[in-house]
Amino acid sequence: MQKLAFLLSFTLLCLFSCDPLEEPCDFTLCVNGECVDGKCECENGFSGVNCTNDACATIVCQNGGTCTSGTCECENGFSGPNCETEIDPCNNISCQNDGTCVNGVCDCPDGFSGPNCETATDACNNISCENNGTCVDGVCDCPDGFTGPNCETVTDACNNVSCENNGTCVDGVCDCPDGFTGPNCETDACANVNCENNGTCINGVCDCPDGFTGPNCEMIDPCLTIVCNNEGVCEDGSCNCPPNYAGTLCEVYTPSLFQGFWEAKDNCDSQQIDYITGLTVDQINDIKVEVGEFGEFGSSQKFTAFINGFTITIERIQVETNVFLTATGIITAGGSTINWQYDIERTDIGVLDSCTAEWKKIN
Repeated sequence: MQKLAFLLSFTLLCLFSCDPLEEPCDFTLCVNGECVDGKCECENGFSGVNCTNDACATIVCQNGGTCTSGTCECENGFSGPNCETEIDPCNNISCQNDGTCVNGVCDCPDGFSGPNCETATDACNNISCENNGTCVDGVCDCPDGFTGPNCETVTDACNNVSCENNGTCVDGVCDCPDGFTGPNCETDACANVNCENNGTCINGVCDCPDGFTGPNCEMIDPCLTIVCNNEGVCEDGSCNCPPNYAGTLCEVYTPSLFQGFWEAKDNCDSQQIDYITGLTVDQINDIKVEVGEFGEFGSSQKFTAFINGFTITIERIQVETNVFLTATGIITAGGSTINWQYDIERTDIGVLDSCTAEWKKIN
């Protein structure tokens, strides 16, 4: 009202005192605009001769909308002249592969991604299956005895297991009694086993009577009539003797054959040697023998040999600097002769001296 009263006063004053030669805008008042050539050009949202009419004066914008130049500018999710209509943000959204639109965005199920859930991914990427469970298409496949989304819950693994023939279920697996086998103890282990010569099937294996052998007791035992002495063991018709015995039936105590003095004749690549030596059997460990003299090394060297039946062996030893000896001898069954084969290695000059020797026992 104050602006309007001022305008009327200004207009009456101009009627009686304004100079018609002055500028046309000198006496034009634009309240919400700018005077151009004596006329008001109003700001957006205003009209009238002096721009006094507000275009938003009677406009009510709802839901947070703002009036600009007589028109409501609406917040996201609303439309209409006064922003009175709520817009569904999912109207134009199509979610594939069972995806669900939430506030205009697709919420994709396991195994899919993308704006519209259109891209297949590994559904097991974020799945952790416990207790040896296996992820298949985003779901845990649990072993017997476990359940739950991640196989985290223990169940009774024997719930669906039926063990026959008095078998017992343990952790989902049948523990079968003697004579039965199979996942449910349903198979008689001896059902298809035929034991001959009065053999007896036990747990699917033939227990053969004395004198017979083989998977079905079908073979005559070659050891039936063989009795090995001195703790020898018969195998396939032959006696395997302990180290200090030999002979067909382990009847020969061999340490006594080696004990005593020997006349030696050694024939080497480099020389021939004749000498007298002795073998002394250890009283505590009777397969261990002390050699008094051997080959070119004389009595200054002492050697240790080992007996195994009729065989005597000096394992590779260092005799002198860069000199090594390896020897093997065989004694005759009567104990009268030892035939040796031995090598002397001289590693500094790269020479191998091979020797044979015949030792005769001195009575």
